Amino acid sequence: YLVRSGTSDDAFTSLLDNSIQVGMSSRRIRPDEARALKAAGAGNMIDPSQEHIVAVDSLVVVVNPSNPIQDVSMENLARIYAGDITNWSELGGPDLAIEPVVQTDAGTNAVFSTGVFGAEDAALNGAYEATDNVNAALYVDDNPGAIAYVGFAFKRGQKPLSLVSECGIGTTPDAFSVKTEEYALFRRLYMYNRADIDNALSADFVDFATSDAASNVILQSGFIDLGIERVVQAANSDRGQRVQSAGTDSFEVALSTDMVEMLNTHDRLSSTFRFRTGSTNLDPRGKLDLERLANYLADQPAGTEVTFVGFADNVGAFEPNLTLSEGRAEQVRDALMDIAGARLDGITLNIQGFGEISPAACNTNESGRLINRRVETWISKS
Repeated sequence: YLVRSGTSDDAFTSLLDNSIQVGMSSRRIRPDEARALKAAGAGNMIDPSQEHIVAVDSLVVVVNPSNPIQDVSMENLARIYAGDITNWSELGGPDLAIEPVVQTDAGTNAVFSTGVFGAEDAALNGAYEATDNVNAALYVDDNPGAIAYVGFAFKRGQKPLSLVSECGIGTTPDAFSVKTEEYALFRRLYMYNRADIDNALSADFVDFATSDAASNVILQSGFIDLGIERVVQAANSDRGQRVQSAGTDSFEVALSTDMVEMLNTHDRLSSTFRFRTGSTNLDPRGKLDLERLANYLADQPAGTEVTFVGFADNVGAFEPNLTLSEGRAEQVRDALMDIAGARLDGITLNIQGFGEISPAACNTNESGRLINRRVETWISKS
């Protein structure tokens, strides 16, 4: 294998001139790039046989370990990088000048700007411009007032901050929240291949990189693999407490109570499936994750109970959204049964819908609503 490092732009340029057969990217291919490659005989680059999600990553907001700040709201993070907040005392910290670190990499800046400002080309105010993730992290180590955004694989001894949305929902930059794509600053890592790939070694490499066998390599590299993770749920968790306070009438309160009771009897798997507005069509990653889920559940003991739990955004009336969330859960269950076949004969597969109860993000913009249109996978506690 001949491997060379470059940007996401380089990958698509090299695929276009046929100097490489496999390219990796920290962003999805743009429509103009896909059209150019198709015209050049490289095939349909967004077909599942050519576009592969191999891992996920997050941008972690880090500060110096001496900084007592534990979390930051997305609003205040935007104000820091707009130059409106300049001292940590304005956020309850020490009387110390804030030194925002920006990066030269356009792809990294685009993910940060989109998540924080809603536009990938937002102007970022920086006291220091880092050449890469390592340089940014080292600057935070050496400067008590610094704040930076670095890839998940590059955080070392710095303190990661939890991010709090405008509606008060906090997420921590851990592997589970990134795998479920509920952390605000996540990104998918892609691999693309030409349709006319004629090298058996290259084809084998793509097969390996998209299989469960690649998980250990991805983890050792510091990135987040797509393997399934299991976490404990409980009624007294932050999520459970938020659900208990949800509901505006007796029907919604009763539904919230049902969900809280289920939290005590089920753990959650990281397999989370998302949909477009008003749709029951899975997004591309959802289709890829079904096979991984089938393999995971096939190894569970007979009698295991799995419930696909559907949720919706708050666009429209409550009851139609509840029906839509149930339909999405049913679709995921049926799609899994089609893929798994007899492998899951000993597993009970249920569905449940909770509509717009328990949002994972704010419903104030399309990115938040997309996160909320989801089906979670819950598994009975052993």
